[in-house]
Amino acid sequence: MGLRATIQNAANSAFSALGDIPISISYVQVSAGGYNTTTGTTTETTITSTLTGLVTKFEEERITAGQAQTTDRQILIPGKDLDFAPKPQDRITFDSITYEVYKVEKDPVTALYKIAIRER
Repeated sequence: MGLRATIQNAANSAFSALGDIPISISYVQVSAGGYNTTTGTTTETTITSTLTGLVTKFEEERITAGQAQTTDRQILIPGKDLDFAPKPQDRITFDSITYEVYKVEKDPVTALYKIAIRER
């Protein structure tokens, strides 16, 4: 097993050790669909997946600095749980609230994604 796989497995093991703290989320991948020339609108194509993520609030310092809003959240998702790359404008729903992804960060071996979301 290579170093990349070892690090990814370690991240998954650490995530599993959190027990019932991570929650089930609905992740919706959004991409542009077709353009309707009659209405002048673009439809969107979506793919929905159910994932487990660790939801956290932003630190007060980031909110005070204007880098995040008080209702923004961060979600950590193990990279091995994803068969796609998260991107801005995707949507995440949990606790009956839908959020829009506005920033995605990952480590060099894609062991963990940190996704910043904002309530729609």
